[in-house]
Amino acid sequence: MRHLLLPLLAAVSFSGCLDDTASSSPSSESQGSSDLAIQIAPLFTTPAARGKSADAGGMLVVEIANTAKGLSVRDSASWTGTVETAFSFPALAEGAGYAVRAWYRDPQGFTTHGDSIGGIRLARGENASIALSLRALLGKIILNAPSLPTSVDTLSMAWSSTGFSRKAHVGRGSGGRTTLRLDSLPIGSSGLLRLRAWNASGDTLFHLDTSITLSSDRDLPISLLLQSSRGSLIAQLGFLAGGEIDATASFAGEADQPSSQTGRLLLVAFADSGAADWIGIRNPGTTAFTGRIRLGKGSTDAQFDLALPAGELAVVTRAPCANIDSTHPLHSATNLVCGIDDIVVTHATSGGSLWKLRNADATELMDEVLVLDAKQSWPDLNTSNARTARLRASWSDATSNDAGRAWCADDSDSPLGTCR
Repeated sequence: MRHLLLPLLAAVSFSGCLDDTASSSPSSESQGSSDLAIQIAPLFTTPAARGKSADAGGMLVVEIANTAKGLSVRDSASWTGTVETAFSFPALAEGAGYAVRAWYRDPQGFTTHGDSIGGIRLARGENASIALSLRALLGKIILNAPSLPTSVDTLSMAWSSTGFSRKAHVGRGSGGRTTLRLDSLPIGSSGLLRLRAWNASGDTLFHLDTSITLSSDRDLPISLLLQSSRGSLIAQLGFLAGGEIDATASFAGEADQPSSQTGRLLLVAFADSGAADWIGIRNPGTTAFTGRIRLGKGSTDAQFDLALPAGELAVVTRAPCANIDSTHPLHSATNLVCGIDDIVVTHATSGGSLWKLRNADATELMDEVLVLDAKQSWPDLNTSNARTARLRASWSDATSNDAGRAWCADDSDSPLGTCR
């Protein structure tokens, strides 16, 4: 779901709580009328963020109501995610007791976002406007397993609370990379999360039962242990704003574990630019980094030397050094590593691309990022208008680049580009 924060431009006096049932004293008999204008403009228009987000292609609905006057007026418009939407409610009777409610219904028919305000007073002959921000009403759980063992045939996940349940299962992905998700879960509710891994004969190899609450307004990292007599699966989960849970899972005994990342260097950009594919690496520390590193995904493993001052960005590209002239998009890169043939940015339709940044002998995991396609709430770089995925300019927490909502996409090849 893409973020949908909808400012409705405003200058009208109002009081009460965020609830269209807010009480207020009805006005006396109307002696005039006024117009109420509502203009809705989405703040985020790039399909990059997880969290409190909305899938474009649904319907925005706004309702004006006044119980004392027996009034209920509703208007709606399709929302593409890029076009400003304006609503106008003319000739409303003056007085108090008005309430405004707005919500968004996604392309699947789920009401995913909503907000309301009551106690609005309209003055005679005054053209007024108000401001609302739609909040997420539904969340999702996404489990990313970079390396399910070959003994696992199917991964299952179920979530249930009072009067509500949802379940999904998926077969083991290519190379063990497997992604499983549960959508349209009501935020603010508590439920039981059940994870199961089965073999081809239907035997349970790994299992986990744990209670969680879908949070609406904060991150709440938790760790889970998927137990088995044959081993264990560590799943690191964290709540994202809007009730979404994101998990990265790996098996105990593997050389690289997500919890063992040192963060000495961070992956901060992936550019799908044909023969000039490049990846951005940042040094978040206070001292310079000098040494040989490995950058790989799957069976590819590029090695190169890197000298990167504190706080600066390195650009690693497959483009030949001789091709990077004054007209090349990478000519402005100050810490350029070029001619690395193994750097090819590709995105699988399922399972994603798991990138690992390690030292020369692979004893240190500096950073690990699982890049998924647009269906999994990451930018789909195989489109004409989303060529580079990068950490948002406003994202200041250098240790949290694995949160999907920390990323955004733009159509620039330049390493100097920024996006919200």
